[in-house]
Amino acid sequence: MDLHGMHRDQLQEAPLSPLPRVDFQVVHLPTKDPIMMLANPTAYTDKGYDLLRRYEQLGDRTDLTSATNCFKAAYQGTPSILALPYSAALAGFAQANHLESQYLRSLPEARTAVTIQQDALRYTAREGPLYAQRLNHLGEYILGVFNRTRDGRAALLQQATSTFKEALNSIDDSDDDAWLRCTTNLANTIAKGGEVAGSVDQLTQGLALFQKAEQRCPPRHVRWRPWALSQYALYLILYSRASTVPRDELYGQAIEYAELAFEVSQGRILEEVESLSWLSYVYYTDYLRDPKLEAIERTISVAQECVDTLKRFMPDHGLLRATMPNLATYYVNRFEVTGNREHIESAVAFYDDFLALMDPDEPSAWARFFAAGRAYACRFELSANPHDLDQAINHFRQADELAMQDNDKALCKQYLGCALAERSIHQHTVSDLNKAIDRLIEALDKSETSHKTGAQADLAHALTLRYRTEESLGRVDLDGAIELYDQATRTPGLLKFHDVHLSLYGCAVHERWKQTRLPEDLEQAFKLHRAAVNIALKGQSRRDLFLMRLGTVCRDMHAVFPGHAMGDPLERSIETLSEAAALAGPVHSLYAMYQRELAESYLRRFSITKSPQDYQASLRALQTAAHSEGSTPNDRLEAASHWANMIYKENPHQALEAYRVALSLLPKVAWRGLEQNVRYRRLHWRNLATDAAACAITVGRPEFAIELLEQGRAVLLNSSLQLRVEVEMLRKTEPRLARELENLSNELELSTSRTTMDSGSAPSNATGIKRYDEIREANMEYHRALALAWERKVDEIRLLPGFENFLRTASYDGLRHAAGGGPVVMVNISRWRCDALIIRENGPVHVVPLPSVTKTGLEKMSNDLHTTLTAAKDAPSAQVANNLLVQVLDWLWSHIGYSIWRSLQKLSTSTRIWMIPTGALALLPLHAATSASDPGLGFPSLFSVSHTSTLSGLIRARTPRTARREEFRMLAVTQSNAVGRVYLPSLDCEMTSIYQHIPAASVTHLDGLDATVTTVTDQLEHHNFLHLCCHGFHDFDNPYNSGLALQDGESLRLSDLMSKKLDRAEFAFLSACHTARVDPRAADETVHIASGLYLAGYKSIVATKWGIVDQDGPLVAKYVYEYMTRDGRPPDYTDGSEALRYAVNRLRQSGTDAFRWVPFVHLGA
Repeated sequence: MDLHGMHRDQLQEAPLSPLPRVDFQVVHLPTKDPIMMLANPTAYTDKGYDLLRRYEQLGDRTDLTSATNCFKAAYQGTPSILALPYSAALAGFAQANHLESQYLRSLPEARTAVTIQQDALRYTAREGPLYAQRLNHLGEYILGVFNRTRDGRAALLQQATSTFKEALNSIDDSDDDAWLRCTTNLANTIAKGGEVAGSVDQLTQGLALFQKAEQRCPPRHVRWRPWALSQYALYLILYSRASTVPRDELYGQAIEYAELAFEVSQGRILEEVESLSWLSYVYYTDYLRDPKLEAIERTISVAQECVDTLKRFMPDHGLLRATMPNLATYYVNRFEVTGNREHIESAVAFYDDFLALMDPDEPSAWARFFAAGRAYACRFELSANPHDLDQAINHFRQADELAMQDNDKALCKQYLGCALAERSIHQHTVSDLNKAIDRLIEALDKSETSHKTGAQADLAHALTLRYRTEESLGRVDLDGAIELYDQATRTPGLLKFHDVHLSLYGCAVHERWKQTRLPEDLEQAFKLHRAAVNIALKGQSRRDLFLMRLGTVCRDMHAVFPGHAMGDPLERSIETLSEAAALAGPVHSLYAMYQRELAESYLRRFSITKSPQDYQASLRALQTAAHSEGSTPNDRLEAASHWANMIYKENPHQALEAYRVALSLLPKVAWRGLEQNVRYRRLHWRNLATDAAACAITVGRPEFAIELLEQGRAVLLNSSLQLRVEVEMLRKTEPRLARELENLSNELELSTSRTTMDSGSAPSNATGIKRYDEIREANMEYHRALALAWERKVDEIRLLPGFENFLRTASYDGLRHAAGGGPVVMVNISRWRCDALIIRENGPVHVVPLPSVTKTGLEKMSNDLHTTLTAAKDAPSAQVANNLLVQVLDWLWSHIGYSIWRSLQKLSTSTRIWMIPTGALALLPLHAATSASDPGLGFPSLFSVSHTSTLSGLIRARTPRTARREEFRMLAVTQSNAVGRVYLPSLDCEMTSIYQHIPAASVTHLDGLDATVTTVTDQLEHHNFLHLCCHGFHDFDNPYNSGLALQDGESLRLSDLMSKKLDRAEFAFLSACHTARVDPRAADETVHIASGLYLAGYKSIVATKWGIVDQDGPLVAKYVYEYMTRDGRPPDYTDGSEALRYAVNRLRQSGTDAFRWVPFVHLGA
């Protein structure tokens, strides 16, 4: 069959009689004589029908418009007492409106057609053939309304059915043409009713009518119009879902009728394009039944011909707007088979344009949103762009809201659940995963029995994912998942078509094997993955993923089944993973993962063979993975880290390159578009920066080691500081870009604050929880979009001459200026080596090796110390803690501090130094290291020590403000009786200590009831000094919830402080516990209350590394402000470090135990 048909330019116009000249907007009748009026309007009616026939043949809308005007002129010019010509004009006008509604896909014209046709019937004699014909048309017009509205659909179907039945009873039995048209209409309407109601009986009635029509007139009979043949084909597809007749037989018959419909439509444009559209749909349903490449290619070919024909002859016809989204859907399906990126890009581009113009009230709107969701979800597989996944979720959600049938809603919920589960993986959001499980359970409840398998398998996958999270129900989730997979695979047909679900089933069983170590579990996982690979066509977009999973199972099988029937499982693993990587290609988002798994298999074989070739192959795979630009950052980071660790001892120069790549990926792994707490968790236990610095020191590049430490530590703090970068240089050359970046930075900061929400504040009632989740999700989606926009803007700026390194880590030449006020000592703690790096403003980095220090030793020391301090609840246990602390201080001085001091004696005369301890050392009180045998030897005695998170942060803190320094004002906040906290009796004493040195007129004191979060945050911007006396706490589950306990059970949290921009802020004294507490899981990230104040703008901060004794706050405050106001001078924030040193040494001289003065630290300038 030639689906391309004849050339359109061969079509000839139908001969038309001359048209009387008339203004179609306002009809001017030549006379009032009824006899004269009769002749002229009838000519308009005849002309109108001629134009409709030509329109159906050529598809020229001007013919349709002219016909409409002719009929309008005819019925306006015909008296209703002349029933025959009047009804003919009305019927023609109704038909023209019906065709116009099809052209425009417009509901008003469809309703108008029904109303006018009903008027025409009132003037039509019941006895003649015209009445049955016009009844039949009325039924068709009612179906036109049904197809365009979401309201009253059941009533419309009932009305159409009764109309067709009445028409059928009125038809002359000898009129085959009229009988056939009316019968097929009635069959189609009953079928629609059966579909809506889910009634098998109605579907069977519809089939009986179609078969009756087929018996009376064979399908090739001239009276079978293309429309009827197409409807019969579509009905057979619908009937196949509920029938016991073999599907192959029904689909074969449906394809035969749809192809015949196109064949007999040749020469009439309107019927031809309609037949092509329906034929493509029939081909598509056949593809869904048996998804093969040739089936979807055939579908696309026909749909493309339909679109091309419509664009050429009827470019604004509604059928084009209906067929183009179908074509985009077919491209999505072809992508799922081939993985060709161009196909999915075309589909997404189309939906971006189409959805904005679509009427959401159309009954098929849900299907359009659903298809758009699939397109975005597929593109996400390639791009890993979070915006694509957000769009997919939004479209699936809209589709679910618009779908009316249970089975359609079930499909939407199923895909929505899958997309939410996918987002939970990439965004590390357990809330998304729980929502995914809820949606999939709903999908399972609403699915027809024949469609439950997919929902079962997808729910099982979500349960498997939850099993791997901290909210897992343990084996309950995993066993429940496997049971669901087992139920799904027992359904006939699933093993043949659902390769994705078989592969996921294999993943769940493999996960169970990791727990049970039962050989039968591993064997079952292998068989399931092998089945998925065998089903997937070569070149199919997911086959690479199935191969990767099979390869990992084979690797595990080597230890359990070394003599397996398939041969050496390890050899099979390498072959399979190599094929997966080759099939995916370097631009695939999972390519790095495939190469990483391949490297693991080579390394496993190397452990057996000791073959250098295997070792080098493993390194090459890791190197390839690390440099795979199109892959996900996390996979690349894991590969780069593994590569560096493998090669360090053998080739530290190559290891340094691997570390460089890994560090460049850290900001992407902890992407600013994620929730803050998720970003923080993704940096847990990372020691990349310190290991990279150790590597650089080993190869003789200590300055590069400084750059690596600056780049790889305090990633989150640096990320926040980037949003507050000064853009004056940019403003001079590109003011527009500077303004746009500032606007995006401000919005992103506000968004960060909104999305850093306390889960404890969520409402408890169901309605409130739902609304809370909706707001939270909307905020996060907006936040991700802002992050992408900000990054695009930065990339645009970096294209400008001179701005290539805009917001990149500074070189050592820039960083060394941090030592302008005194040396900076970075103490690098790594698994490879430990060193102190002394930075001076002028001169090279001085390396102080620390051979007796080890990373594991410091980790144990830190753990022992904090365990003991936490247990110190009474005098005896406090003494134990103090004794241990003295030992720790002595060890730190002997093994670290002494070497640093001796080096500093040779390099500098300054007694002011800054320290940046890394790794486990950041948890220990290096600033207080003191010899137990000689208290005069130690940092508190010899130096004024400050901490800084980064060198660039210290430079920022030292940078003078552009505005004039305003008069001194202190905000003092005291809260002794916070809800749920122990009473603090010494706060009055602390305020007395302050007033001894600071005039009361310069202090705003907020106490008790006045010390609310709102009042405190409002007052911060009006004061340059801050003194806080209250309970402090550190939240290890979510450090952004760490805070200071104020009035009414509220807390001033780290997330609140991070959002502030305080231009006047200079000095803060945090007389509270845990305000500079370091998390051992992310010691280099320095996420605590003091860092929040620093980010807000404070340049000099006194804080605490752990808990403090209540009565020590007033003493330290007294001595700090005593020093700051010495000789009657006004307080100056630059005295903060020396003032704390003075206070600490006063406590030491009075014999105060070490555990009481050691917690106090100074941060900043």
